[in-house]
Amino acid sequence: MVVDHQGRMVLLNAQIENQFGYSAAELVGKPVEVLVPERFRNAHVGLRQEFTTDRQVRPMGEARELYGVRKDGSEFPVEIGLKSINPGTEKLVMATIVDISRRKLAQERLDTATAERDDLRRRFLQAQEQERLRLAHELHDQTGQSLTGVMLELKRCEDSVGELERARLRLLRLQLDQVGQALHHVVWELRPPSIDELGLQSALSDYVAEWSDQFGIEADLHCSGLEIDGIPEEVSTTVYRVVQEALTNVAKHARQATSVSVVLERTAHNLRLTVEDNGCGFDTDSTPEPKGSRNGGLGLAGMHERLTLIGGEFVIESTIGGGATIFARIPLASETHAAA
Repeated sequence: MVVDHQGRMVLLNAQIENQFGYSAAELVGKPVEVLVPERFRNAHVGLRQEFTTDRQVRPMGEARELYGVRKDGSEFPVEIGLKSINPGTEKLVMATIVDISRRKLAQERLDTATAERDDLRRRFLQAQEQERLRLAHELHDQTGQSLTGVMLELKRCEDSVGELERARLRLLRLQLDQVGQALHHVVWELRPPSIDELGLQSALSDYVAEWSDQFGIEADLHCSGLEIDGIPEEVSTTVYRVVQEALTNVAKHARQATSVSVVLERTAHNLRLTVEDNGCGFDTDSTPEPKGSRNGGLGLAGMHERLTLIGGEFVIESTIGGGATIFARIPLASETHAAA
């Protein structure tokens, strides 16, 4: 349609008639606001007047939702493009109006499907953590106790056999002790008891210290701000898994790394995590997923997905020879992402 400088319609095509249910005769000479829902008319006048001072070709009300109203009173979402035209001395505006009902409906369906998918992913991760916890308890309480019982029985047997047999029993106990240490490590990887019993800060402190001893890389944990513990369980688990995978990646890929710093800071509305190493680094543009990342593990993409599912943000910065730094931010203002 074409509108004059006072906002009156002076020309419109058949498509406008079909969209709004009016004949051209009913609309010519009327203010264009008759095609706008009453609750939006004042804002529409402002947008129209704004265009008269800056007559660049552009969409109307960019980043806003615009609606039209038909003759029968029904409303529908629209996009409006504006272009200034100047036949003679009269200043006119050509408005192109597009009905975006189908597009909006498709977007709503996509948003619903995406929300359902993310909910399924969250439930899957929750189920996975519950299964990890169950396996950790079974390995610790049943297998671990049985192994301890066997070692005690072997110890008692040493007193009733000769020196040669005693040496063989000692070797057997040593091997069983190594099995016990491996079992302890598996249980720890599955689910550290302290994350449930003592809280996230204690679990991270123990894990970082044990990781440092295992790989011979100096590592420290700094927690600051408000109380770290007491945050939703889903957030605690995600932070722990991200730190776990980040340190695993350092051990596997950060050649020549001698130190790692893990910083966790809680503010009134956010939880911020930083993991920084001084290793070989990598090109984040050409290697978004470091070669050799373990299959089935989190990896960079997996860490990003875990954080996204609870509304968090994930950024990694790295340069070849300059180490790597992982930044994560998780909102805590509301617990809409907490487990249902």
